[in-house]
Amino acid sequence: MHDSVLADDQIFRKIADQSDVGIKLDTESIPVNPEVAGVTGMLGLEPLYLACEGRLVMFVPAKSADAVLAALHSSEHTEGAVVIGEVTGEMPGHVVMTTEIG
Repeated sequence: MHDSVLADDQIFRKIADQSDVGIKLDTESIPVNPEVAGVTGMLGLEPLYLACEGRLVMFVPAKSADAVLAALHSSEHTEGAVVIGEVTGEMPGHVVMTTEIG
């Protein structure tokens, strides 16, 4: 795991810092269109460092996550909603990302 330096990570860092919590993200859980993955792979870019317009990040209590996902999955516009991480008491103020290599 390492501190993330995502462009979108600025909001995660701000939330982690202001709330005095840690945020753990799992890159394998973050949906990336195959076309985007293919092009960024050819160009040597990391898709998570690029802007993702039209994406919504929600922070919900863990006990409510399944119900929120079920509600989101009922709409064609949010049917691909997934859990991409968790808020933790570990490493307050930091955003940590688990990647395919650790």
